[in-house]
Amino acid sequence: MKYKTTNIILAGALLFSAGCASIVTKTSYPVHINSTPLGAKISIENSSGTKVYEGLTPVVVDLKPSEGFFKKAAYTVKFKKDGYEDVEVQIRCKLNGWYYGNILLGVVPGMLIVDPATGAMYKIEDDYIMEALTPLPNHSSRTTTFGIYALDEIPDSLKDNLTLIGN
Repeated sequence: MKYKTTNIILAGALLFSAGCASIVTKTSYPVHINSTPLGAKISIENSSGTKVYEGLTPVVVDLKPSEGFFKKAAYTVKFKKDGYEDVEVQIRCKLNGWYYGNILLGVVPGMLIVDPATGAMYKIEDDYIMEALTPLPNHSSRTTTFGIYALDEIPDSLKDNLTLIGN
């Protein structure tokens, strides 16, 4: 009986020392990044200007919503493609709603230590970024490329130029 009571007390102490957001959510989020046209070069920088990713669209990149203790992350995605204007898109993070669970449950260590330390007190707002790049006017080095696109990835202004192949 003595061990059962001790185990219940330890389990209760463990439960009330954990952070709500750390238990319920994650500390890294997959962000889907795509562009029209496909194959744009992207680079992602954090708020201090450090490059955290470089590659081509489409891609899924795991990003952390926190840059440290009580510091939410912010990212800049830079799109570049020959013949198109460069574009920058911001990825912002916000306070995770589950963080408020610490207040409701009275979990002070979770609120002041666990969730801020794990980064779970924040979450990434946008999990899908689709950027339509604007062609440069009179760009002479533009080349014709072949690609396979889903119908919903093609701008409405180009759909009249589509040709059905096959049956």
